[in-house]
Amino acid sequence: MISKQNVMDGIVRQHAEKLKYWYDLLQEIMPDYFFKTFSPTQIEQILPHLFNIDSQAGIQRIESEGNIILIYLKSEENNLRITSRMMRVHNIAGAVIHESKQKIVVNNVPRTLVIEYYSLADKLMMGGEPTISFKELSEAYKKKFKKVDPGFKEIYERINWLGVSDLNAEKLAERLKWALDVQDKDFINVGIEKTGRRELRLTLARTCAAQRGGFLYKLIEAVNLSGFNIERAYFRDLTRQDDVHEFTRMPVIVNTLYLTSDKEISPNSKKVTRLLRELKLVNWVDMLDMLHRELVSKLSFSLADTNLMRSVAEFIHTQLSFVDRNAYNSNDIYRFMALYPSILTDLVAYFYAKFDPEGEKSDKKAGILARKIEKEISGINTGMYEKDTCVKTVFRSALNFLQCIRKTNFFIDSKAALAFRLDPAFMGFYEGISEKYRSSFPEDRPFGIFYFYRENTIGFQVRFSEIARGGWRTVVPRSSTNELEQRDNYEFAKDEIFREGFVLAHTQHMKNKDIYEGGSKMITLLNLAEHRQFEPTLFEAQRAVCDAFLSLINYDKHGKLKNARIVDWLGSKEIIEIGPDENMFDVMIEWMGNYAEKNDYTLKSGLISGKPDRGINHKEYGVTSFGVHQYLLKTLSELNINPAKNAFSVKISGGPLGDVAGNELRLLLQKKDGVYIYPKLKIVAITDGPAA
Repeated sequence: MISKQNVMDGIVRQHAEKLKYWYDLLQEIMPDYFFKTFSPTQIEQILPHLFNIDSQAGIQRIESEGNIILIYLKSEENNLRITSRMMRVHNIAGAVIHESKQKIVVNNVPRTLVIEYYSLADKLMMGGEPTISFKELSEAYKKKFKKVDPGFKEIYERINWLGVSDLNAEKLAERLKWALDVQDKDFINVGIEKTGRRELRLTLARTCAAQRGGFLYKLIEAVNLSGFNIERAYFRDLTRQDDVHEFTRMPVIVNTLYLTSDKEISPNSKKVTRLLRELKLVNWVDMLDMLHRELVSKLSFSLADTNLMRSVAEFIHTQLSFVDRNAYNSNDIYRFMALYPSILTDLVAYFYAKFDPEGEKSDKKAGILARKIEKEISGINTGMYEKDTCVKTVFRSALNFLQCIRKTNFFIDSKAALAFRLDPAFMGFYEGISEKYRSSFPEDRPFGIFYFYRENTIGFQVRFSEIARGGWRTVVPRSSTNELEQRDNYEFAKDEIFREGFVLAHTQHMKNKDIYEGGSKMITLLNLAEHRQFEPTLFEAQRAVCDAFLSLINYDKHGKLKNARIVDWLGSKEIIEIGPDENMFDVMIEWMGNYAEKNDYTLKSGLISGKPDRGINHKEYGVTSFGVHQYLLKTLSELNINPAKNAFSVKISGGPLGDVAGNELRLLLQKKDGVYIYPKLKIVAITDGPAA
């Protein structure tokens, strides 16, 4: 009879033999850097999961405190594109991905072993003890880049040493150069170099004060769609941020990917050039929606052109919602557009004919394309009249949008949002569709309209005269805790955003009738995902929109736009003034002023008023509300009501978050010697609305 001890000894012996076999095999088939990346403890975790990998059909997952390890044999069903999609729900701080450099034979078939390691930001301990002295690191930096950057000492104090323990001084110095270059920017820096006949090393650096979840998937998706294989990859939280209000020293993630191709590849090839252009978009472009699936994944549309069509779809929705918001909901607009990719191709071609700075500008060519598009639209016939009417309206609206663009930042590489200066004549197009649209707005028409778009952010700036002023309001709807109505508040706000901006600008114009400046309003709508922090996400969106806006209004002394990649069909200089409004904080006001000054804008820091260190902050002191309050007191006097003694009631429309309504509440509820000065005041209601 076999004793229990003999059974145990046999199990231990077999286990030890398998451990040694797989350890030796890993040393043979994995890249040299694999054993520098993974600690002995992690390798100890990995080895038992390899014992029966020949019979494992799926992806094995090892999850422990703060990290996740994935192990699998590469296939159509199991690959980096699939695992990155799985991991997008996590807040990833760092990742290491290795493919075996040699195949292993499983059931007589050569297979590639893949091991992925992820550290999670919500569990990550940032900082750690320095493993390289400042002197040694600065010497390595100077040797590589000739001189030490003035900010080197400061950024050294913010290195996440726990994430760079495997790097020597030279390699860390290289990555710190990337961090120093990008830490005050909201767009991605990318670079590529040849490391072998069929191998390239891609480096990508980006700030991550707000953007984390989902980025890895987007990056992997973009690389795979470009036809490259990722043999190994490293994602590092390189630096931390001590203060979310410090926009010049944001935390930086540096990603290094080793890409292989089926044949020899040059860093200057069209394939690589397109990849680098696409990668600059992944921080702020949606890659999980219907248009990405139908146009990019299936038909090889570029990310940029698809995002152009996405911005068109969202604009169309903001207008057609006043025609019939049920018939022209966002999902159906996207669906209708995806059904006719040939028309989208011609719309993109029309746009390029007008605005590509490297192409030949030809009104004749654009006119031919417009007529072709109109003919294609007229030919839509599914046999369902109502559907055909809606589809034709969507495409004619898309063409009208492109025809009404006067300038755009689309062809600027370093950006984090799209901006379009539009001819307000587009409103006449929608009036021709429906009287309901016309009656939704005051009769006056704006002098100029700007439209902004990026993932989860949409906005307008509307002004009613050449010289106008008004505040920038950012609306952040609350998400419902009920999953069935989670996006309802956001969708309703998106239906109304253009009208809200229009009415607020028009109201400001009426208020400004006695001064030389007309009225304007800038409004952006931010969809704040449940797992995103409010301030970093808000600030990121506002900086991106501000940068995009400034590029369209920043002229040289000759009246020409400074950025040569913007084709200007407007032909006249525009000077814009912005003021603070809802969700515009002092730190952002100060940044906008400094940013405009740095870029030598016509008004310098006068781009935005209300700076905390100059003049009177009208938000803090409520100067606008004093005028409103005096009107209230005068009205009460005319009604023979003494507010200090008599009862009266007040209803505020617009909500207390704006500076006017919020400060009016402070005036109504003020006390003297601890006693309310309006003791019989009754506030009947405070409602959200456009008349704050």
